[in-house]
Amino acid sequence: MMRAHGQPRWHHKLSPIVAACLTALLPLWLAQGQSSPLVAPEAPPASPEHPPTTDPQLGRNICAALEAIADGITIDRARSWLPQAEQLRTRRALSAVLDVAVSAHVSPEVQDIAWQTLLVQTGRDDIAHDRDAFTKWIRDGLALTDAAFAQWITAAHATRAVRLAALNEQTEAELARVYHQLYERTPEDQRQDLLVVLIGSPRTTLQATGLDLADREALSARPLSDAVIETTANRLTSPRASVRTAAARLLTRIDASTVVNRVVHALGVETDVQAAAAQLRVLQRHPQVLALPSIVRWLASPSTGASDGAAAALLALQDRTPIPDPARTSIVEALRAMRDEQITADGVSLLYDLAGAKEIKRFLHANRADVVRAACLRLARDSASLTDVLDAARADPSLFDIAITALSNHQPTAEGYQLAKALPSPSEESHSSGLASLASGMYASELLRAAHMEPTLTTRIDLLSAGLTPERLSHLRGTDPGIFARREAVAELLRLRIETQAPRAALDLVESITDPEAALIFESQRVTALVMLNRLDEAVARHQDVTPGLCDAWLEALSQCRHLDHAPHVAARIETLFSTILSDMQRARLDALRTAIPKTEANASSGN
Repeated sequence: MMRAHGQPRWHHKLSPIVAACLTALLPLWLAQGQSSPLVAPEAPPASPEHPPTTDPQLGRNICAALEAIADGITIDRARSWLPQAEQLRTRRALSAVLDVAVSAHVSPEVQDIAWQTLLVQTGRDDIAHDRDAFTKWIRDGLALTDAAFAQWITAAHATRAVRLAALNEQTEAELARVYHQLYERTPEDQRQDLLVVLIGSPRTTLQATGLDLADREALSARPLSDAVIETTANRLTSPRASVRTAAARLLTRIDASTVVNRVVHALGVETDVQAAAAQLRVLQRHPQVLALPSIVRWLASPSTGASDGAAAALLALQDRTPIPDPARTSIVEALRAMRDEQITADGVSLLYDLAGAKEIKRFLHANRADVVRAACLRLARDSASLTDVLDAARADPSLFDIAITALSNHQPTAEGYQLAKALPSPSEESHSSGLASLASGMYASELLRAAHMEPTLTTRIDLLSAGLTPERLSHLRGTDPGIFARREAVAELLRLRIETQAPRAALDLVESITDPEAALIFESQRVTALVMLNRLDEAVARHQDVTPGLCDAWLEALSQCRHLDHAPHVAARIETLFSTILSDMQRARLDALRTAIPKTEANASSGN
């Protein structure tokens, strides 16, 4: 179907609603003498009759012919000579054209052509409408010396260039504003079509507007169509670096896997630093071996942005597919040559991956915190570098977490825990959480050793509590030495909880053991905690048969709660429950504990 007469060439690409919105906005541009904003203004066709006037002799001939026209000779040739004089900015040429413009021997039509020629020669379109003022200004210029005349005509054109640039900037800004407004008025299900048209427009302003709008969509986590992505990829070869940069920036925010080969090609011919940096960020997300030569080229760039992006892209590539040997050598040499203030955190990590720990130890003393941290992180993987990492952490508390990681990897022992305790940290909270992290990774046997090295009950409890993770409490049955050590650690923590008068915490620990059979291993401690909490009936109900071991659990509870109000009732229950099985030693302990109970039984509350 043919387009209706008068519709712009892009009109058929849009939906009826979008086209109607755009048509409504067009008068704003037509009123300013603009063509359709989506169509690039076409240059006037070259005329074989009026080739550019570059030959000095031809210029002199044109001036002579125009001077003759002013005298009324060969007037019919004016239409041919005047347009060629537009490019002549000499004193003689301006004088000859002015004479034609004011000559009484030529028709008004020819005079108009002469005035138009003077406008082009001088650039004074701001006063060309006032021919008297225009004539006076030209005659004043013609009266100047040769040097002054040259400056005069040059200044006129320079002023016009500035004026036109400002006007063009204003017009382009208005154009962008109108299309942003149009975009907001377009239904969401039709915006993708408009983005394709804008990004695909030959006008730079519309390309930038489309890329900006698409970027907003991507930042809002709204998907872009394949057509928008493909059109964006086409802009990676734009002659304008700003457009190439914007296109690559948009591709970093979306899944550019379908056009990543286009990015590789664009980077191979890129010359602009900002555009290259944006393209390199795309390749960080989509590493490509084919881009290796181009990335290496930008790694050595003096520009920080491009060099940083190249290091990050190479690190991503190395993580995905080891970089082959021929390229590794040049990369390592480039990274070695960088000073501490030049190399980036990614560059340090890449140098470690390609050349080993020895190459990056010097960066532990760099002035940049991110570089020091990157070196420390990589060295934390290397057991032989543990001392270097700890030394760095002693000098910089912000590296405490990395030192904890290194100790967890290479020395998760009681001695390693003591080293960690002595390290400075950014805060008390980070210090505690770091030590807890280390404890959770230690073998149970080492956890027990470390706990026995602690000087106070509180620190022992904290250490054991951090080390006995839910995962460890879920595996407590078996004959493996490691399992046995876990049970020992649980028993020790229960003993400490009871000893420090924290029966609720002891009971919670036993109840957190999800395996019922494993929990029975610590039944004695459970009973002790229940009795200490004055939950006597509950403690009794758990066992139908009385045993010496159960009696010991009650006696331990009495020992811990002998100063509490319910202590007499505990002693009475022990006498009732275990009178027939009390050993001499247990009887002696019960009698001793009764003696230690304050004489307030008469006022004591009854047990449950």
